[in-house]
Amino acid sequence: MFGSLADENALFTPISDIDIFIAGKIEGSFFKMVAECVDLAVPFQVHLVLEEDAPASLVEKVYREGKRL
Repeated sequence: MFGSLADENALFTPISDIDIFIAGKIEGSFFKMVAECVDLAVPFQVHLVLEEDAPASLVEKVYREGKRL
């Protein structure tokens, strides 16, 4: 997890989203995983980022500052 929810000093508000970074191989259906995350996070929006699609700067930041779930 990264972004405002992972940052103890950031303000997480009712209009914030939940940023999740996915590293490694996904077991099963990606779309099913997305649907489950979205359902669990209501009323918040979920932003899923696959490591393989992320810019190097984001990957470095997530590994440095993110929270492991």
